[in-house]
Amino acid sequence: PEVTMLHFAELCAEAGRELLDYRGNIVFSVSQDKEYLLDNPLRRCPDLSHAAEALGFRPLITIKKGIRRFIDFLSEYDEEEWLW
Repeated sequence: PEVTMLHFAELCAEAGRELLDYRGNIVFSVSQDKEYLLDNPLRRCPDLSHAAEALGFRPLITIKKGIRRFIDFLSEYDEEEWLW
């Protein structure tokens, strides 16, 4: 399903709170770069049907569960191991 960046951020923060006792907040800010994303569309709706057909890929988990799995994966490593 299509989700907004705000909803995605909220899902990440929720999973972080539950799995890692995360206490941060979602912060909105404006870039100092006046050219930043001027040509950026307000909405992206990619068509993944060709990839699904060619690769036989079908998502089996929800966005929420995928975020939780990723955060759980990261929690198994020291910060120095996965930050680049």
